[in-house]
Amino acid sequence: MEVQRIDLKYGNGVDLPEEGDKVRVDLTVWECDYEQPSNDYKGKRIPEKDQRDQVFIVGRGDTIEGLDTEIQYMSLGGMARLTVPSNLAFGKELNVDVIVEVTLKGINEEDDMDKNKNNMDEAKDDMDKDKDIMDEAEDDMDEDNMDEDEDYMN
Repeated sequence: MEVQRIDLKYGNGVDLPEEGDKVRVDLTVWECDYEQPSNDYKGKRIPEKDQRDQVFIVGRGDTIEGLDTEIQYMSLGGMARLTVPSNLAFGKELNVDVIVEVTLKGINEEDDMDKNKNNMDEAKDDMDKDKDIMDEAEDDMDEDNMDEDEDYMN
């Protein structure tokens, strides 16, 4: 059996992740119950597999294989329901087919550490500029004082 994907919400249609991209997703996971068609085949919820703001690199095997493959067909902001066979899901750890609802929330975003470093670098640059301005003003004041001293002496 292959992964089956149903798009629940289309994303922006432009930004699609590729192998090697860093993506951020929300996941909700259920056991697949083929006797529950009226509930979209959702069986028992598996909350320990749910993730909010999970980040992984596409194609590197950081997440279940079915998600790793199918995320490349979604665009930013999109939401899909994946029916993933056990061999492409959690394997021997959880030997059941699963339903995964996934929302693609980000592609190649700066993480907080990168943002903080950039903010600190910008603040340091601003401080350096302020110091240069103050040094120039001090030099101008020293020149003005020297001119006044010369006038006083004469």
